[in-house]
Amino acid sequence: MKLLGAWEMENLLSGLEAMVTRMFQKGLGWTDAEVTVFLAFLRKEIKNPRMHGYWPYYVVYAQKPQGD
Repeated sequence: MKLLGAWEMENLLSGLEAMVTRMFQKGLGWTDAEVTVFLAFLRKEIKNPRMHGYWPYYVVYAQKPQGD
């Protein structure tokens, strides 16, 4: 489970800038500097071992019915 958590954290951190920048600049009117400072804070919080984030994952499995 720790390895899975490490992979998920790396996945989140690698896409963080892309997820946040446009939304905060266009939606909230933030400058590049404000977004950069916020991203630094956010990365620090994500790496904090005392914080545990959980979100649901849904796995759907299906199989095409065989024709007669």
